[in-house]
Amino acid sequence: MGKPRLPENSAPLIILLITVRISSALLNLIYDCDETYNYWEISHYLIYKNGYVTWEYSPKYALRSYFYLWTYIWPSFILSFIISNEVILFYLTRIAIACLGIFCELYFCIGISKCAGTSVARYCMAFMLMSSGMYFASTSFLPNTLSMHLTMITFAAWFCDHYRLAIFAAGISILVGWPYAAIVYIPIALSMLLSRRKQLYFILFSLVYGVMILVPLVLVDSYYYGKLVIAPLNAVLYNVFNTNAGPELYGIEGKAFYLINLLLNFNLVLVGCLFSLPMLILSKIFMTTRKHKLLESSHWMCIISLFLWLFVFSMQAHKEERFMYPIYPLICASAAHTIKLIEQFVVGAKQPYSSPVFKSIVFLCCVAFFGLSLARVFSLHLGFKSTFQVHSDLKEFDKDRDIQPILGSINSMDHDNSTINERFINVCYGKEWYRYPSSFWLPSSRRYRMRFIRSEFRGQLPKLYDGPQKANGLETRIVYDDFNDLNKEETSRYVDLERCHYLIDSSQNITADREPDYSKNTKDWQVLSSHNMLDLANSPAILRSFYLPFISYKKNSYFKYQLLRNTRLFIRNEKGSGASGVVM
Repeated sequence: MGKPRLPENSAPLIILLITVRISSALLNLIYDCDETYNYWEISHYLIYKNGYVTWEYSPKYALRSYFYLWTYIWPSFILSFIISNEVILFYLTRIAIACLGIFCELYFCIGISKCAGTSVARYCMAFMLMSSGMYFASTSFLPNTLSMHLTMITFAAWFCDHYRLAIFAAGISILVGWPYAAIVYIPIALSMLLSRRKQLYFILFSLVYGVMILVPLVLVDSYYYGKLVIAPLNAVLYNVFNTNAGPELYGIEGKAFYLINLLLNFNLVLVGCLFSLPMLILSKIFMTTRKHKLLESSHWMCIISLFLWLFVFSMQAHKEERFMYPIYPLICASAAHTIKLIEQFVVGAKQPYSSPVFKSIVFLCCVAFFGLSLARVFSLHLGFKSTFQVHSDLKEFDKDRDIQPILGSINSMDHDNSTINERFINVCYGKEWYRYPSSFWLPSSRRYRMRFIRSEFRGQLPKLYDGPQKANGLETRIVYDDFNDLNKEETSRYVDLERCHYLIDSSQNITADREPDYSKNTKDWQVLSSHNMLDLANSPAILRSFYLPFISYKKNSYFKYQLLRNTRLFIRNEKGSGASGVVM
């Protein structure tokens, strides 16, 4: 196949790839509260010394790695001394993730080009470029995304016979990213262990690179936890070998969950991927050329790794969309291989016009795939962009100097003789706690704090790290009593509603004792902004999943996602007179 290279005339695809990935960094929303509370919030703490922390970061459990966070946020940490706008740092971190992904995708296509040919590489690049799944995953601040990126490096390096790079990338993916990513590398590891020439090579460099990666990882994590910690080992012990607790506490799904999810994110490409196995079997019977054997070897590696991953994770009760991220590129590669195999069958049939007809069919399928992917992206973005919009609105209202928040000693509404010493402007979340986009979106970390109020949710919410530096200068080393690994409610997380200067809430038809429609209490709450949010439960499955212009808006159901202001905690500065009064 010659020297590894990108497909000829691929410059337009590369430009499109860069454009799409940067647009994802700038426009992609946060759809998983784990991304907010396990990664963005603790990153905010590392940069600004305040942020919410989940129980996984308690030194008692130590399941998460601080080293992983620093691999992305160190530029933002440096720039935080000269850039005051925290949202800019949020997007700069995302752009850093996107840039790593662009490099990995290009190298992945180079590897496929060497092993399977330029046409397969071109199809693969196009599929990754057009996939809604890759669009969402490529800029998420999650270890699963890092493992997805490094899966591309690992497989590409293996395709190009760069075995040391393959071992190194897999090691980072497993130890720094997501330890369960090891499953996707099992076929590559076995292929090297079963080869006498590569067996010792694999063992030696696995040990060398393992130590190289573990030393800085353990040093950084042990520094923050205040004790010797191997975070990926702790995570595996908790999720796999813990009999008293486990991931099932956070929800379970049926065995078809992943298939449905992948179909939504890859539609026709997933169909092509699933046809890989029968096409490989047919090609094994009817095709024996050297060129085909090279194509077949890369195809087998992709498809075996992919189906192994699907089998293992489908057997687990707890399922999350992000668990599929590491195989997203393999889905695209397998579908690209399938098209190439079908093309070889068509050309081999030597039927008149068969090749032009086949190419026309492939082109139409690509157009349909792109259309469905675009509809998927638009559906989620338009349906849930209000989570970011209300915080943009909050920033605008923060600029209003005619209305000032009341801080210091605040009289309690419920207890006549008590007062509250409030130092910060509180932005509260109740039932919408899981949509919080992170403290980077508050107007200022010096003046604002997000707080939780009670809702019908009975699980454990994150804890605010916001006190003075303790435990040898680090609050991260303190073992707090109000963390547990059983997802039991910790009441210390809540503040009284009377302390909330702002409230971000939704106005829906269904209410509960602890989830009233606060917007109807016009005496205490003023609606500052209101945006439509897609009501998944009351919208048609197809139209809530894929956006159709005009039709989706008419047929789907929406509720109001609102920013409310506590009229009792603001005073209006009367211009000219110097007088002030409570906002009503």
